[in-house]
Amino acid sequence: MGLWTLNLSRILETVDQPAQFGFLYSTTELHVEQGEERFILELNVPNGEVCYELEAISRPRQTLARLGFPLTRAFQHRFARGSHRRMLELVRGE
Repeated sequence: MGLWTLNLSRILETVDQPAQFGFLYSTTELHVEQGEERFILELNVPNGEVCYELEAISRPRQTLARLGFPLTRAFQHRFARGSHRRMLELVRGE
């Protein structure tokens, strides 16, 4: 659509354990949204199943984000679906 923004975030926490890996990041004041997002991969050792968790909490911070709330929310949902789809592809070796 020809619109570009720079949205800075910072990693607040990392998880690096034998059966769990991931991170939590938070937006900064230089981000159009205000919130946090967490990505966790967890291996259930007894049965070998892998769980991928993506959790996001956000709300518009800047006027442009408030005005475009339905569009920004649609982009967030599209990212979550794409992220889960890509994780499945990687696990299946596609």
